[in-house]
Amino acid sequence: MKSTPIDPELIVKRYRLALLKGQPLPDLKNQNRRKSHHNWFFGIIFLFGIFLLGQSLLPLVKASWQIFWEQQTQAIYPLPMDVFLAKANTGPKILGEFTNFNHHQPVVLESLIDYGNLENWFGNHQLTSKPTETTYLLHIDKLNIKNALVKVGGTNIDHNLVQFNTDVELGDYGAPVIFGHSILRQFYNPKETNKDRYKSIFSTIMTLKIGDEIKIETGNLTYTYTVTEKKEVPPEDDYILAQNTNVRQIKLVTCTPEGTYLRRGVITAELKI
Repeated sequence: MKSTPIDPELIVKRYRLALLKGQPLPDLKNQNRRKSHHNWFFGIIFLFGIFLLGQSLLPLVKASWQIFWEQQTQAIYPLPMDVFLAKANTGPKILGEFTNFNHHQPVVLESLIDYGNLENWFGNHQLTSKPTETTYLLHIDKLNIKNALVKVGGTNIDHNLVQFNTDVELGDYGAPVIFGHSILRQFYNPKETNKDRYKSIFSTIMTLKIGDEIKIETGNLTYTYTVTEKKEVPPEDDYILAQNTNVRQIKLVTCTPEGTYLRRGVITAELKI
């Protein structure tokens, strides 16, 4: 590494001061080298901080751009929104009923929302799911997810995954909809030895590609599903719980972008026969 040239005037000044005070002559060359090393060290720390900040903000920037683009291309409904939602609620293929939705009034959110409770995942829609005794295991080898516990029914996803709709069984027509947490990918740790694994377990599901496999183990049976679609939608979108009763599917749902609660990422996979 090339050293920085020493100012001759600085050399004379420091030597003169040392002679006047009767001190040993200073080693200006080593002092200059140490100063240079310090500059490099703090420069590296600064760049590393910028990198971490960029990694944290990137999901938000991507989401903001996507929402802006969708608003520019948003379709205009021929019916008032209240009428449209009323008609949507009468459809036979949507699990649950949307209630207490006021499109014309602003919604004031509480300062702290518990997103470990699935009742808070659907925007202004109020949905719930009664817990059952049924459980099974989920495996996604590509994401290093093994033996992830799924409970059928309930709303707490802090300590397990939850299949929200209890009236659709594995292997049948329709789609069990399985919810799980996501955080920034840097903190993703789905290992079974991690006691907090369920707080990050679905952080990378949106990296799955068409054709990737998801396995469900229940009793002595193992179902293999193949990813057919991935999509991001607003929290209140009917698509999250919508059912196609012509095919055997599952859906995996988490918050996106990772580390935020702005949207819902949905992975749809079809049973491999």
